[in-house]
Amino acid sequence: MAEAPQKVSDLIAQRIVRLLAHPQLSAAEQLDELLALLDLPGNPVQVRSNLRNVFEDAQTDGINLLHPPADFQRWLQKPLGRLGDQLGQAKDNTVNARASTLANFYLALERLELVRYDPLRHLPRPQREQAQDPLPSRAMLERLHRSARKDSLLYAALLLIDELAFTLADLTRLQWSDINLTDKKLIRQTESVIPAKSLSALRALAGEQGLYQEMPKLQVFPPATELRHKLWKQCGVAELPFLAPSKLRRAGLRDHGHLNAAQAGYLDARAFEQAVQLARSLEVLTKEDDQEEA
Repeated sequence: MAEAPQKVSDLIAQRIVRLLAHPQLSAAEQLDELLALLDLPGNPVQVRSNLRNVFEDAQTDGINLLHPPADFQRWLQKPLGRLGDQLGQAKDNTVNARASTLANFYLALERLELVRYDPLRHLPRPQREQAQDPLPSRAMLERLHRSARKDSLLYAALLLIDELAFTLADLTRLQWSDINLTDKKLIRQTESVIPAKSLSALRALAGEQGLYQEMPKLQVFPPATELRHKLWKQCGVAELPFLAPSKLRRAGLRDHGHLNAAQAGYLDARAFEQAVQLARSLEVLTKEDDQEEA
């Protein structure tokens, strides 16, 4: 009974490899069969439309989507931005929608162990938050952290977001096999030294879960929807507005100047510097000073 799901996923993975390597299938034919195998979120017609340019241009330019080249993100700017057969720039919302659908496609491939990492991580996108869209103050973050201490799962997640710039996707992918509590290190795309607060929270969580050593492939955190709901409830308990994970992460990048690209999970040092500069350009949500004791 337990082996059946693995066999099904292996068969699906094998079919995907054959489809993407098939020399005679058009991009449209590849998409038709792939979308029947992969349960990607969204309207199927729109999902297909969002992926079409990437698949067409990959065939034209000889790009292997299962083994993206080093300059893949730069190459993606053309298919994500073009309109029809022209090289004009699509609207920002269209580019973002296409990038999000492609990210879901690679997440599905990662779950099938067909790719080792998300090649769209830190992909520059249009319509980034502007300076008038403020981030929470450090006092607000500390209040949220104090409020969440009794929820070891959420507390550990909040500290990883704050201290190591974890995204929500990073959290939901993290397995206990990715963490070495003895050496105080963890691995994403890069290796990071675990700061003291995060290390303490992870050790407490490991002790609470109990089976992390016997089940190294066990996910550390629950699905994104559950984490987001926990965060929403905790913000209410702390008498704070809802602070989205992306804003918490940017606030951490703003405040932790000791981070370097690898420590924050970035392969590209320039992308890391740009993210820090953006975070530091955003206004603070409140100037209030929280004087409660930790």
